[in-house]
Amino acid sequence: MIIFILTIFLIYLIWILFLIKGLFYSFEKTDRLPHFISVIIAAHNEAANLPALLESLQSQTFPQNKFEIIIVDDRSSDDSPKILNEWQQKLPNLRVIRIEETSLNMPAKKFALSLGIEKSRSEILLFTDADCRPAATWIEATLPCFTRETGIVVGFAPLQAQKNGFLQKFTAIESVFDNLVAKAGLAWQIPMTATGRNLAYRKSVYEKVNGFTPIAHSISGDDDLFLHLVRKKTSYKLAFADTPKSTVVSSPPMSWKHFFSQRIRHFSAGKYYNFPSKILYGLFYLSHTILLLLPVLLFFGKHSWLIAGLFVTKLLIDFTIFTTAQRKFKFDLPMNMMFFWEYFYPAEVWIIGILSFFLPIHWKENSSVESHDQ
Repeated sequence: MIIFILTIFLIYLIWILFLIKGLFYSFEKTDRLPHFISVIIAAHNEAANLPALLESLQSQTFPQNKFEIIIVDDRSSDDSPKILNEWQQKLPNLRVIRIEETSLNMPAKKFALSLGIEKSRSEILLFTDADCRPAATWIEATLPCFTRETGIVVGFAPLQAQKNGFLQKFTAIESVFDNLVAKAGLAWQIPMTATGRNLAYRKSVYEKVNGFTPIAHSISGDDDLFLHLVRKKTSYKLAFADTPKSTVVSSPPMSWKHFFSQRIRHFSAGKYYNFPSKILYGLFYLSHTILLLLPVLLFFGKHSWLIAGLFVTKLLIDFTIFTTAQRKFKFDLPMNMMFFWEYFYPAEVWIIGILSFFLPIHWKENSSVESHDQ
């Protein structure tokens, strides 16, 4: 038994070394910036969020005449069309594409984004979501990541707790962990995960991999599965924009229903990840879960000091990783929730991971993968 536990702890330490490279790795930058870029957002019934998003884009330090904003209004039935029309008077670089009917061959968000990409007028494309708030320096800080060899850039996109509730704080910690895993993977040139809240890539890369067509079978994955696709089909390097100036912030889900819907959608894409990514995630979830169960073995009285030592060491290492990430990303975390995260996170992964294979997946409230009404 003790040999098994030590082996699991060794696997856990290998995972930690994987993360440490991500914490301290610096990606190559360039001074040669594009003369014009496109920002593309797919929006469905986002009237409550569009003003804050557009204000953030209006406040960009990158010159307004050097980028276009393309918002694809995907069949919104709220005040989104009215709000977008009003903002077009304020933002000359804002273009709106209205979708009345979606595709039967592609999930709704991918279809919306593909229309935006098709209409874009630049090589470098930046993406965010309608409920996000990019930093004023977002565009300016992201573009230097596009060296000649770089095809896709994942950006830091944390969820910022707006309330003191458990769900808000938990998802804030989880989002930073996901971002750290994403950066660590890219430091090793292994695609792990990505989020559409903060993503950028070359239009030529999109065209080279045949757009979203190879991943149209998954309702989600316009971000993480596309990252995997680029790694598989091209020789371009993958990069991460980790400076606080390139941060895009969003709010955590406000309800457990919303939380589970988001996570099931995300996990549904995980089954299509490449083999190295699946192995790395599997080793982490397995070692993390088993080590957290070590206190149970204390009741049996054997090797109690060693077991207690390994358990405490794990908690201290995790705490150190998160506090270091907090400093590196310059983003405050509710560290008083760390212990709860340690146990709740693996439970979430195992439960939602299994459910994602059986439950219908939705994008927004009127979309189902079965009906293709996406």
